[in-house]
Amino acid sequence: MKSIVKQIALTLILFLSFTAYGAMSYGSEPTCVDIDPSFGTEGMTNDITITGEGTNFETGKTTVSFGCEGIIINSTTVISKTILTVNITVPCGTAANDCDVTVTTGNELLKCKFFITVLPCIWCETTPVEVDEGTDVTFVATSSCYECAPHFNADSTVAFSCDAISIHNTTVESSTKITLNATVGYVAHDTDCNVLVDENYCGYVHIKNISKLERIIPSAIRASRFFPKMRFITITGLKTLFDSTSEIKFAGPQEDAIRVVFKATPNNTILNALIVVAAGSEPGDYAVTVTTGEEVYTGVTLVIEKEWL
Repeated sequence: MKSIVKQIALTLILFLSFTAYGAMSYGSEPTCVDIDPSFGTEGMTNDITITGEGTNFETGKTTVSFGCEGIIINSTTVISKTILTVNITVPCGTAANDCDVTVTTGNELLKCKFFITVLPCIWCETTPVEVDEGTDVTFVATSSCYECAPHFNADSTVAFSCDAISIHNTTVESSTKITLNATVGYVAHDTDCNVLVDENYCGYVHIKNISKLERIIPSAIRASRFFPKMRFITITGLKTLFDSTSEIKFAGPQEDAIRVVFKATPNNTILNALIVVAAGSEPGDYAVTVTTGEEVYTGVTLVIEKEWL
């Protein structure tokens, strides 16, 4: 009888031992449920919350490490067996990468993922964004970047992508502001110029072509039915660049109804010409175009009137 009792007791002890061993050997592995936020940017200092499952976080025993080089751990705070926060700093210059985060509690290991991103400058712009040709302008370049992004410095340079803007001087007011004085030249048509600060995009400037023909005197000529008519005309321009190469053309109801015999330019805004209106020219409005190099000026009309019978 005693031997039976001893056998049952031994069997019970073995059963309990195997049960306990099985619980230790085959228990579930710790799982990373969440890491929030799961990414960081260079220059930031922030709290990261790690939530696990099947974990046993413990103050003074649990440690956190990041696989990315350079990340600084400032503090670790255990909230519960499954939740902790770790305060980290990502120094400027830290490369973009994905990091293994390891939470260690004795022999217990929890693995999570954390990502490092590198952001460009938030924005950089130049004002004013629209200017008239032929004017002197003070431009202001302004940058608003996060801590690690490049900022303006004493050696910063400013350039425009078009030749129409000539910079006279540049002043770095601060790490986020540059002022420059420039002259906006004349353009053949409306033009957009990119602004580059230290070869980085910093907005654009739209140059308005405001050069035009303002008036023509006389504005009307009566054609003859039988004989050509010669007339002197004066064309006045606004912010024009008339010179000896300027060409005058007339476009209207009849091709070659008006021919230029002679022209003279006393200055950049006045163009005198001797024209011939062909006999029997078709009456109507003839649009005037003056071309000087790449500059094209329009805006006035010469009216050819029908001869009275």
